[in-house]
Amino acid sequence: MTLHQIWGIAYYEFLMHWRRRGLLIVTLAMFAVSTLPVLLMRGEMRSRAALGPAGMAAYTQNVTTLHWAVVGGVLFAIMPLLFADAIPRDRELGVAELLNTIPLPRYAYLLGKMSGAWLSALSSLLLLAVVCDLIWWFVIAPFDLADYLPIWIIGGVFMILINVGIIVPMTAAAANGRIAILICVGFIVLVALAIGFVPHGNWLDVLHPLRPGLFYHYLRLPWDEPPLLLSIEVTIVSGLLQVAAVSVGMWAWLRSHDGR
Repeated sequence: MTLHQIWGIAYYEFLMHWRRRGLLIVTLAMFAVSTLPVLLMRGEMRSRAALGPAGMAAYTQNVTTLHWAVVGGVLFAIMPLLFADAIPRDRELGVAELLNTIPLPRYAYLLGKMSGAWLSALSSLLLLAVVCDLIWWFVIAPFDLADYLPIWIIGGVFMILINVGIIVPMTAAAANGRIAILICVGFIVLVALAIGFVPHGNWLDVLHPLRPGLFYHYLRLPWDEPPLLLSIEVTIVSGLLQVAAVSVGMWAWLRSHDGR
């Protein structure tokens, strides 16, 4: 029964997030910003791609850098905002009172909300990846998929799992959606400013919502000196542990608050 409840909440959240149009607008904006400049430079891009293996490598790096700069930035600063009010909104709409009348464990409710947010954000990422890649591939030129796909499969997926997975439970106790969004903005801005945007290669990067070990790894800028970065594995594992810690903490608070 609990799995059906989690899936039911997740599916409802998935539909609600797309119906609210914020996710659609952000997806279209990412598509426009990462595709239009390239279409304007398609002649130059085609010339580079036609220069043999070296040209293909340079072209693939351009594709990767342009896409990831846009997508990674959105997953850091904007995407979490779309889901910050996932739980407080239920209180405003009276849904929370209705849910209190049914035998719904708080962990199932929390997991359902988080799963719905994850499904929504991941579907946006999948849609963006497929459409953008097809345009680049057929309108401009093919590129090295083995070198390019990790920005979506590893970088994009895990930034969503971590950042969205932290924000949904973090804002669960907010009285309303506005406060939830303020909490989200405060967390992202204050932590980012306190730590800075220059990678440290230590525990500070673990806490940074930009996830420097992922973001700068796939950005592939021509650094004069390569920045100190945590490994991808450390960044992912530490991020998922933060998701688990925040989720368990909020579940314990919700359970103590209403006894379920």
